[in-house]
Amino acid sequence: MLKILILEDDIEQRKAIVDFMKRYIEFENIDACIDMQTDDVKRILDSVNSKDDILVFLDIEIGNDETSGIRLAENIRGVSSSINIVFITSHEEMSLLTLERRIAPLDYIVKSLKINDIEEDIRKDINLSLQLLESRVENNEKFFGYKLRNRFYKEPMDSVLYIESVPNHINRVILHTKESRIEIKDSLHNIENKYNNLFRVHKGFLVNPRSVVSLDTMTNTVFFDKAGLICCPLAIRKKGLFKKKLRSFIED
Repeated sequence: MLKILILEDDIEQRKAIVDFMKRYIEFENIDACIDMQTDDVKRILDSVNSKDDILVFLDIEIGNDETSGIRLAENIRGVSSSINIVFITSHEEMSLLTLERRIAPLDYIVKSLKINDIEEDIRKDINLSLQLLESRVENNEKFFGYKLRNRFYKEPMDSVLYIESVPNHINRVILHTKESRIEIKDSLHNIENKYNNLFRVHKGFLVNPRSVVSLDTMTNTVFFDKAGLICCPLAIRKKGLFKKKLRSFIED
């Protein structure tokens, strides 16, 4: 889930931003939440961590301090380079300073814009942050990412057993984990291209080699538990390559 933090010292402006975000998140049913809204710089800094699932909206001027938000952004960058930062401010002239200090904000929204334009920019920034978060999960071999409706989830790869296509249904697969069975909208071909650590043992099955407990070469069956209750077929033409793949994991 994308966690959104908001720093704004104008109560009415903060309320307007929060109200719009809540409506948008609820209406679109997106995987995000407003984790904090405040005028306290320290509270924001105390809430950030090295995780990359955070989007921060910062006003630059807090109270009488015209660069408070920029210094906060620098401190956030000291914690993580992947946290998304959006400045939403009246100080258009400060944009150059954010470049000089290499803050690399996701966006710079000027409050003098029409309210519809500001809301559209906020909407785009939330969606882009979600896309970046999904991309990071897909490029991380420790997790398997998938979508249900408009929400994005990640499953520890160690928990993934195998994925099977749903017969007679295009772009529908079933994810089998140690704890659950989840039907998702995707294709084995697409998943195989995303995750190099999964292996196509059969035209209808992708497996996580690290979750394999045993392999029966007589019946061409892959087992994921000692009782032999959780299994999937192994295509004969894939047998040699798959055995080699399993040996490589054992040697690791």
